[in-house]
Amino acid sequence: MFNVEEHNQNVGQTVSSNDGTFISSAANDILMLFPTVVKTGFDIISLLFVLAVMALPYAIMTKNAQWLKFSTGTMIMSGLVIVLLRFGFLFVSTNTGQEWVAMIRDILTLVSSIAFYSAIGMLLIAFYVRVFHKAFQHQDYLRWSRRLYFSAAIVFVLSLILPTITLMV
Repeated sequence: MFNVEEHNQNVGQTVSSNDGTFISSAANDILMLFPTVVKTGFDIISLLFVLAVMALPYAIMTKNAQWLKFSTGTMIMSGLVIVLLRFGFLFVSTNTGQEWVAMIRDILTLVSSIAFYSAIGMLLIAFYVRVFHKAFQHQDYLRWSRRLYFSAAIVFVLSLILPTITLMV
């Protein structure tokens, strides 16, 4: 609310540009609006996602390619935008070089742990496909299981070696 007496007292005073009060107050105002913007953004994106989920069965039943493209594209993009909104605040609030290094280290640790568990999942799927090969004697199953074993080994080794090499630097 506008205070007339306070305004009249400050009329003769000028704000110097080198003390940074205007910039800091503008930054504080932006940071105060950020939770409202994020909540509204999540609500809009969630609404778009629900509409896309409802449009997908319609597109599949009627074999309408335009609706199928809209619904799948909207679902994929809404997931990406939600991830960007979640991580956007981290990027905005990171100020010093040490915070950037810590954030990069955390992201690298997250990616390496995802790769480690993905390698375990790949091994389990390869074992399952190998059981299909034993049961049906089909050569495609043998080839797929070998590729999965090899890929799981590569992902496992990279998930162990690369974070230690990059964190040393």
